[in-house]
Amino acid sequence: MVLQYPTLMFGASVPFLLILIQVSTCTLEVTGYIGQDVTLPCTYDAQANGILSFCWGHGKVTQFKCNNMILSSYYGDVTFRESSRYQLLSQVTQGNVSLTILNAQRGDAGNYGCRVEIPGWFNDHKINIHLIMEEAGRKVLTRRTTAPQ
Repeated sequence: MVLQYPTLMFGASVPFLLILIQVSTCTLEVTGYIGQDVTLPCTYDAQANGILSFCWGHGKVTQFKCNNMILSSYYGDVTFRESSRYQLLSQVTQGNVSLTILNAQRGDAGNYGCRVEIPGWFNDHKINIHLIMEEAGRKVLTRRTTAPQ
């Protein structure tokens, strides 16, 4: 009995392979307050994967990159930062690559994307975040006074 595999262009014979590509993307909503710092969460398993390259973009993460890049890191070292307002205040070496926007403003509202480059094809960890900016609530302190008797 002879098994024959389909022939690709140029005469190469290859067995059928079923490839299932699973693209994992998570979408979160975060509310920030004008004039305060806001942190956009993004974490990965650094214990299993080591320190990896990652990027943050303004806009949803596409299949292969960060849109409108605002910060990028190459194996733990920040290589690009659009503004000093974009900071990594978490433990990057522990897999916490959350982005903190200092003194957030109404114009910071919108979509952001985090991509962690996990080795291998289609393994990248992607998180899309929709940031809503609101006026900071004013806390009113009330003082109760009583008249002397």
